[in-house]
Amino acid sequence: KKIEEELVEVKESLQINNNLEKVEQEIGDLLFSVVNLVRHLNLNPDIVLEKSIKKFKNRFLNIEKTLQKNNIKINSKNIHQLWKDAKIKEELNNE
Repeated sequence: KKIEEELVEVKESLQINNNLEKVEQEIGDLLFSVVNLVRHLNLNPDIVLEKSIKKFKNRFLNIEKTLQKNNIKINSKNIHQLWKDAKIKEELNNE
C-alpha cells in the first residue's frame, strides 16, 4: 500500500508543479518504500537491484544484436517492439 501511495505522489508531483526538487523527494520516498518491502521479504536490496540491472543489460544487448543482424537503426517507433521481443526471448531461454 505504501508503494502505491508513494507512486501516486510521484505522479502528482510530475503533473502539478513539475518542480524537480519535489519530484526528487517523492521518488526518494518511493525508492525507500521499495527497499523496505525488499527487506521485509528477507531479500538483499543490493542483490535484487543488481539482478535487475543485469536483466536490463542483457535485454539491451539482445536488441543491439538484433539491430546489427538485420541492419536496422533504432528509433522511437521500433524500440518498444524490440524490447518486447527481447523480453520474450529471455523468458523462453529461462524456461
